[in-house]
Amino acid sequence: MAHLLNIDALAAVAPDSPKGANLWAKYLTRWTLWNHIRTAAALGVAALLTIAIANSD
Repeated sequence: MAHLLNIDALAAVAPDSPKGANLWAKYLTRWTLWNHIRTAAALGVAALLTIAIANSD
């Protein structure tokens, strides 16, 4: 839900305005952080699955 609110806020401002630039900077910072967390979680799960399959003999 928060993601949609951010998208709505970005859509409501001109991208070349100071407010638009500030909103984009904040949005990209948060998005990048959560994207890294999702990637690390997926890699962790893949590693655990690989270990579980390797030890299932």
